[in-house]
Amino acid sequence: VSTQSTWGSKVKRLLLAILAISAAFYDLHVLATDYPDCNGKENHHPLIIVEPKLINSTTHGQKYILTNGSDKFRVIILNLTGTPYEHGKAMGELMKDEIAYLEKEITNYGWRLIKQLLHFLPNFLLDLIEIWFRILTRELNNLTYFLERDFIPDYFMEEMHGMADGAGMDFMDVVRYNMIPEMLKAWCCLISAWGNATLDSNVFVYRALDWDPNAPISKDPVIAIYHPNKGVPFADIGFPGLIGSFTSISSNQIAIGEQMWGLDFGAHVGLIGEPWHFVLRDVAQFATSIWDAMKILTEKKRTCFIHLILGSGKDNLGRGVYYTSNVLKFFDDKNHTSRDKIDNVVYFPYHGNRCVGSILQAFSNKNISPETYYRLVGPLHKTGDSQSVAMDLKNQIIYFAFAEFGTGIPA
Repeated sequence: VSTQSTWGSKVKRLLLAILAISAAFYDLHVLATDYPDCNGKENHHPLIIVEPKLINSTTHGQKYILTNGSDKFRVIILNLTGTPYEHGKAMGELMKDEIAYLEKEITNYGWRLIKQLLHFLPNFLLDLIEIWFRILTRELNNLTYFLERDFIPDYFMEEMHGMADGAGMDFMDVVRYNMIPEMLKAWCCLISAWGNATLDSNVFVYRALDWDPNAPISKDPVIAIYHPNKGVPFADIGFPGLIGSFTSISSNQIAIGEQMWGLDFGAHVGLIGEPWHFVLRDVAQFATSIWDAMKILTEKKRTCFIHLILGSGKDNLGRGVYYTSNVLKFFDDKNHTSRDKIDNVVYFPYHGNRCVGSILQAFSNKNISPETYYRLVGPLHKTGDSQSVAMDLKNQIIYFAFAEFGTGIPA
C-alpha cells in the first residue's frame, strides 16, 4: 500500500490481515455459566477477511474501503504521508463528507438524547432549551480550546489547519470538533497480556469501546495509518476527522487504549493541559519502548480522568495507568486494582465483576490470544458496543469489529 516508509510492507500486511471480528477460528465450547458473573454469549460468527479496495487518492493519502458486502458495514482505511499539515489536508480531501456529517450529527445526537429525557415538556420550551444547548455546546468547546491551546503541540495545530483547508471547513469548526473527546468519554474494557500468559509469549492488547451502537460515530469508522516525518508509523483506530487517538498501535510495537475512570485516590480533573487523546497519539507516534511511553505520560500536562492500557511487543510487557491532572499511577500484574490478580496480565473491566478475570485466569497458562478477547471476553462480558479491537503487537495485526450503524447491532 505504501513504499514511502520501512513500515510499508507491514502496512500492506496489516491492511490485508485487518480482520473484522464478527468471528470462528475454532469452537472454544464455552458458556457464560462457565465463568463467574458472565452473562453474554460466545462469539461464533465467521472471521471476515477482505482485501481493501482503493476508492480515492490525493497527493499525500489514499482512501480504501473494507466491506463485507453490506451497506451498513464498512470500514475506511486511510494511508497518510508527509508533514502534519499534509496529513490533515489529505484527510480533509479524502473524508470531506464523512467529517462534515459527524461534526454536525454528534451535536444533533446529543440533543436527541436530552430531548428524550425532557419529552414531557411543551414544544416551545424544548425549542428554547435546544437553542441554549447548541450555544452551550459550542462555547464549552471554545472554552476547552482557549484553556488548552498553549499545551497543544504545533503539529496538531498544523494538522487541523490542513484538515480545514482540505475539507473546506472553518478552522475553528475543526478545532471545536476535536475538543469534543475532552468532554465525552466512555466505559470500556482494557487488557494487556504478555509472557507466560499468552500464546507464543506474544503481547496482546484489547480495547473495547462502549458507546451507543446507533450513535453517529458508528457510521464511518476509520483506521488511519500515518507515516509521519517525525516519529514512527502508527495506525489510529478511530473516527472521521478526530486526529487524537482512542486506540493505536505503532511500528515500534507499542499499543495504547483508553477507558473512562471514576475518580478516587484524591484525583481531580484539570481544565488546563494537553487534550488526553492528543497525549495518547504522542505515545503511539513517538514512544520507542514501554518505559518511553510512561515517560511521555509523566511529562505531559494532563487534564481528564481516564484509565489507559499499554503494551510493548519489544519489551514483552504491559501496564495499566490511572491518569488525571494530579495523579499518574502505573500498574503491573501484581499491583493493579482489578479483583483477580493474574501473572503477566493487567486489565480494567467494563463491569466491576469477576467475568473478565475468570476468563483470563482460565487461559493464562500460555493460552491467551486475540481470539480469547474477541470470542470470549468481549461477548461474554458484554463490552465493545461500538468498537472491539484486539492487537497482536509483535506480528503487527489488528483484529477488529465496529457496530453496524442504524441497526443497533453492537461490535
